[in-house]
Amino acid sequence: MADIHIISKSKVQLPTSDFPPPGSTIELSFFDARISQFSFMQTVFLYPNATASPFSFNSFKSSLSLALLHFHPFVGDLTYLASSDDVAIVCSKDSGVIAIEAESDFDIQRLSNDITLDVEAFQQLVPIITSNDQLPMPVLSVQFTSFSGGGIAVGIASHHAVMDGRGLWQFIDCWAKTCHDGAVPSGLSPVHDRAVIAIPHKEEMKKRILKFFAPNLPNLPKVNKPSSDPNPDHIQSTRFLTVHLSSVQLLKQRIVGEATVPISTPPTTFEALAAQFWIAVARAKGLTSEDITPTLLTMPMDCRALLDPPIITTYTGNCVRSIFVESNGTSLMASDGLSNTRAKIAEAISIAKKKPIGGTNMNDPAQDIMRSFKGLKVHIAGSPRFVAYEADFGWGKPHLHVRVPNLKFDGVYMNVGREEGTVQLTVVLQGGMDEFVRAFEEGFQP
Repeated sequence: MADIHIISKSKVQLPTSDFPPPGSTIELSFFDARISQFSFMQTVFLYPNATASPFSFNSFKSSLSLALLHFHPFVGDLTYLASSDDVAIVCSKDSGVIAIEAESDFDIQRLSNDITLDVEAFQQLVPIITSNDQLPMPVLSVQFTSFSGGGIAVGIASHHAVMDGRGLWQFIDCWAKTCHDGAVPSGLSPVHDRAVIAIPHKEEMKKRILKFFAPNLPNLPKVNKPSSDPNPDHIQSTRFLTVHLSSVQLLKQRIVGEATVPISTPPTTFEALAAQFWIAVARAKGLTSEDITPTLLTMPMDCRALLDPPIITTYTGNCVRSIFVESNGTSLMASDGLSNTRAKIAEAISIAKKKPIGGTNMNDPAQDIMRSFKGLKVHIAGSPRFVAYEADFGWGKPHLHVRVPNLKFDGVYMNVGREEGTVQLTVVLQGGMDEFVRAFEEGFQP
C-alpha cells in the first residue's frame, strides 16, 4: 500500500525579530470573523517531472523565510485574547511556519492525471496543522514531498480566517518566484492591516459575528466533515472538469437565445458556469420541473473595490461576502432555465455590489436564509480568474493544482485551467457524481 514517510519537521522563522506594520498583533476584521470557524484551506501542487536534489528542501525553506518577510502575519498563531474576549493573529520571536519534508511511493503520474481526486492520498500531501479545535492554532504550514519514482508535491495548509483566496495567491506567487529566482520579486506591497477597512461600527459588528460563529472561545465549533456513511448516495466524491472558453461561449449564446426579455448585460463566464453547474447538480439530486422545493446557491464576491473607500487590491485579509440566490426545480428545469438562472445570479450580484456589507452582518436577512435553509444547498468558491498554474518553484509550472476538500458540501471550486483558454472545475458532491457530469456536459451541446 502506498504511503508517506516524514523525514523531518522544522520551523521556518523570519530572518529578523522586528515585525513591520501592523506589528506583532493583528486584529481580525468582521470579514475575518465570519470565517473564524472554518477549517484550513488545503492546496496541493503536483510537479510529476521535477527531480528533487539534496538541496531542494533547503531552497524550499530559505525562499519561504524570505517571502514571509513580506507576509509576516502568516508566521503567527490565531489566538484568543481573554482580556478583550477577541481573536487576533499574534506573532512573537518564536513564531514560525512548520515545514515538513516527506517522501512517498505514491504514483504521482496517476495522481496528476486521474479525473477523480484520490482524497485520501492528497490529504497526506498537505500538513495537518492541528488536530484540535481550540485556539491558539498556527496560521500556516507547508509540506515538501518527493516521490520514489520522481516528482515533487508542494502542500500548503492555511487558515481561512487570516486570508482569503486573493491573499493566499499573493503569498504563493511571491514564494514561488522567490524559490525560482533566489530573490524576492521587486515591487511587492501586500497590506495586512485591518484598519484599511473603514466601515462604521466595524468593531461591534465583528464582536457580534464572532460571538455567533464561535460562542465558546477559545474552543471553535466542530466543522462539518465529509460523511463516512457507506451508502453510495452519501459518499463525498471529487472530480476535475476542464471547460474550454469556446464551450463557455456556447453557454452564453444559449443564455441569450433562451431569454424571453432582452439581456442588457452580456453574461460573464462566472455567471454562465454557475448557472449550468447549479442546474446540473439539481438534476443529479433528482429535482424535476414539478419540484417547487427551494434550492439555494451560495457564492463569494470580492468587496475590495466596492467598499467606500475602496481597499487596495494587495490587501491579504478576508474581504469577501457571500451572495445567496434561491430557486426551485420548476425554474431550473424550465425551457428557459439556463437563461432564467443566469438572470437570477446576475441580479443577486448586482444588488450585492450596491450593498457590499450585506451578507456579512448577522442582522442581514440573507444570513437568516442561510442558517435556516433545509433544502439543497450548492456552493461555488474560487474564481475563473485565479491563475493557479503560475506557481513555478523552479520545476516548471504544476501539472495539477488541487484545492483538497475538507468540509461536507455540494459545490465547485473554479480556477484558471492548466491549458490556455480553459477553466478548471473541482467538483465536490455527496453522491450523484456520474449523473451530474452527464447533465453538466449536455448543457454545452449546440
